[in-house]
Amino acid sequence: MAGSAGVADDEQGLAGGQINTSRQIGAALGVTALMAVATRVTAHQSVAGVVASGAGYRAALTLSAVLAAVAFLVAMVFIQSRHADHARARLRDRASAEMA
Repeated sequence: MAGSAGVADDEQGLAGGQINTSRQIGAALGVTALMAVATRVTAHQSVAGVVASGAGYRAALTLSAVLAAVAFLVAMVFIQSRHADHARARLRDRASAEMA
């Protein structure tokens, strides 16, 4: 809903298609990047086998957790909620109506 907010009614399908396509491509690129990190860390381990693979996957999952935390912080700081703005406006309107 947030991705198609402000889009004209006759272009909602196009906006939805772009959102889904970007989500799928982003997921594929993200998995590819994390597997590249895991493979690189595994290749540089002095031990072989499961321990090296575990270190690679641990590095990839740690990176994904850090990126998710950064994305969360960026969203909290830079994305303003329209619902909060509308709620404040309704409360202001209700308070002014009660005062009148």
